[in-house]
Amino acid sequence: MAEQERGMKPRRMYLVVAVAVALGTLGTVLGAVALSSRPEQARPPVTSQPSSRSVVVPDLAHQSGVAAAHTLREIGFKVQMTGEHTVAWPMNLVIATNPGPGVRLASGSTINLEVSAGP
Repeated sequence: MAEQERGMKPRRMYLVVAVAVALGTLGTVLGAVALSSRPEQARPPVTSQPSSRSVVVPDLAHQSGVAAAHTLREIGFKVQMTGEHTVAWPMNLVIATNPGPGVRLASGSTINLEVSAGP
């Protein structure tokens, strides 16, 4: 019987680890949803001017990658998203843009959106 109990310990450990990972992932997703559902203050107004206009890159740090990409497309930019594994930022939040915020570019320019891929 002692051998059967020892055989169960690794299974229990894997189960505990699996549950912890699932709960952590769920928490990250719920946190990202909560952050992306709050009103965005950095969104510039959308206008229907010609594509030769210039647009300032907004500060999108701490927004969800999806919300930030939507904002950039709304104001006329093309978006290329890249993920970076980091423990410093929660999953799916914008770490940086390239070019950075405040830079004026022609509408239709491509912005690289660097988003946290988690640890």
